[in-house]
Amino acid sequence: MRIELHHELDSLYDRLRATHLVWIDFRDGGQFVAVALKPEPEDLAVVLRVVEAWAAERFLPGVHFVLDEKDYVMHGRAALVAQAA
Repeated sequence: MRIELHHELDSLYDRLRATHLVWIDFRDGGQFVAVALKPEPEDLAVVLRVVEAWAAERFLPGVHFVLDEKDYVMHGRAALVAQAA
């Protein structure tokens, strides 16, 4: 799994490295925090919750990530609050 970020890569890297193998990956002109998922079926959900909490702390509207070479966007809590207002 790769999470694309334009800034604060180090802070997400530090948050995830406590529980996962992570590295910084520069690919296709983007900067990514790459995470090796564990074989447990719930591990993807665990990582996504960590990323969601991290993004919410920074009031990010969303986070782009790549999983199995497919692109996804996780919309942040800040974006959902703004849409509801």
